[in-house]
Amino acid sequence: MKDFFRKGFEFKWLDKNSKIILALILFIAFFLRVYRIGYFSLWIDEFPYAFSIRDLLSGKSISALSDKFGLLIVFITLPFVKIFGESEFWLRFPTMLFGTASVYLTYRLARKTLDKKTAIISALQVTFSLFCIFYSRIFRYYSSLQFFYLLLIIVLYELFENSSNKVGFWGKYNIDKKFIYIFPVIFLITMLSGPQSVFAIFGLSSYFFIMALVNIFINTGKARYLNKYSVIAVPLTLVSLSFLLPPFQNLVKPIITVFISDDYFNKVMPDWEYIKTIEPEKFWVAWKTYLDVLKFDYKTALFFITIPGIIIATIRNYKLGILIFSFFMVPFILMSFVFRALYLPWYAT
Repeated sequence: MKDFFRKGFEFKWLDKNSKIILALILFIAFFLRVYRIGYFSLWIDEFPYAFSIRDLLSGKSISALSDKFGLLIVFITLPFVKIFGESEFWLRFPTMLFGTASVYLTYRLARKTLDKKTAIISALQVTFSLFCIFYSRIFRYYSSLQFFYLLLIIVLYELFENSSNKVGFWGKYNIDKKFIYIFPVIFLITMLSGPQSVFAIFGLSSYFFIMALVNIFINTGKARYLNKYSVIAVPLTLVSLSFLLPPFQNLVKPIITVFISDDYFNKVMPDWEYIKTIEPEKFWVAWKTYLDVLKFDYKTALFFITIPGIIIATIRNYKLGILIFSFFMVPFILMSFVFRALYLPWYAT
């Protein structure tokens, strides 16, 4: 049993042929996302981005655009439209590529933190996820946000947990020097990918905060309290609190409203007075709605593969468990109970 939790199931054939299997999975993922993506006309949520493309091509400035959040995908799509023309297919093509590439990043994350077998299973789940397929087939920022969010987690792990260099100042703290310069760039791109990217800040602060607590129990001497996790956790926790506490929201508003409108900022920031008025029977509505999404998407696999897999993965690599909790469970909780926009009628029906 101990070896099982340490190594998992033995599938030598799968390990030996993992590259071929991954190539097949990526081909299937690409096909499911690209097949007839230009067949249906644009729908209401896609029009603002299509109008932004047209406005930019006509010479309008970014400040003149009506919809400013998630503009990264607009600028990535712009060259495709310039070269191939304005059509549903080419407007959606970049988001399809990001959706397919997210399957590969899922594989890479599981491969780096666990093994090839787990990576293949994880990639398969994303490949056939109904919601991942759907959002990869529309001209919105969701698949690009998914891609950069996963890339941020991978770069974070490489930077702080996977360094092979044990010499010098950075090696002393198990920090990979080359990723020090890459991480800020990926973080900035992630922040520009869409408004939900704010949850990456909560993910980072949760990860470093929990790891700082873990180090109190596993380290001795000064390293128990003063380490790379605690040094970073303090400022990140303060930044996270600035999003949650009304007195500090005005400090971050000038920065955030560069990318989103004042109206949208006021909608998504937590309104504690409003939250306190929510009737007890309605308090769990958003949580149940999001959980129903997962149940619908993964069916019985959610309880028989995904959740048990996360538990076993955490036992085998506790840092991966903390990453999953910080970057996925913490946002899930915040979206369900804290952020005001998710209590609005169209999210709760």
